[in-house]
Amino acid sequence: MEPIPESAEVLAELEAAGGHGLTDQIRALAALVQRVVPHCTGMSLSLRTEGLTLTLVATDAEIAALDGIQYLEGGPCVDALSQDRRLRTDDLTGRMDEEAWRVFATAAAAAGVLSTLSFPMRDARGQVLGGVNLYASIPHAFTGHEAAVTEMLGGWAGDAMANADLAFATRLDAERAAEHLAERDVVSQAIGMLSVLDDVSPDTARERLTSAAAQAGVSMTDLARTILDRPQSTAEDDHLED
Repeated sequence: MEPIPESAEVLAELEAAGGHGLTDQIRALAALVQRVVPHCTGMSLSLRTEGLTLTLVATDAEIAALDGIQYLEGGPCVDALSQDRRLRTDDLTGRMDEEAWRVFATAAAAAGVLSTLSFPMRDARGQVLGGVNLYASIPHAFTGHEAAVTEMLGGWAGDAMANADLAFATRLDAERAAEHLAERDVVSQAIGMLSVLDDVSPDTARERLTSAAAQAGVSMTDLARTILDRPQSTAEDDHLED
């Protein structure tokens, strides 16, 4: 598992500010996780700042997009932080019919993700700084490995987050500036879908999509394509037909 280009840029900035060897450390930790959980296909580290959560590091573009889906519609990463607990999902296909995680579960299954493990990261004072999110390609991939993985990643990730000082507003402005004319059709379609599914105005749907893309560290277009490409459930089909 390797950091995506956007994450590599963030890591380079942190290393320049004194976070020596962060990229190599993440590569080494990802390799260790895969030794314990061979079917683990992706990892992201999220940072909570100014009341928001954003993806600091992701090992795959689809993983970053799945983080974005969660920021929009909910999922294990968001719930683990809001409930301040470790949360393991054994089989996401069983969550597709549940309202709370329906959008995330269907998008995850389309991306080949069938189980997850998420848990908070804390600083030396016990304050929650962000979270670790792990994604695997088979059901029950993390069953029995939760304690080992949490011990392996928790302390290091907490220290890394304590030294991270990211400007969320800068990333948000960059996402807004990056919406080129050629990309607007895809973004508009996703906004229309979110507006109908969530029963909100198009302006509200656009703001949520913009914010979620910035939080996840992916472009609005990539997140919009993920939303449009996910399989629709029967309930959604009926909703759209209404």
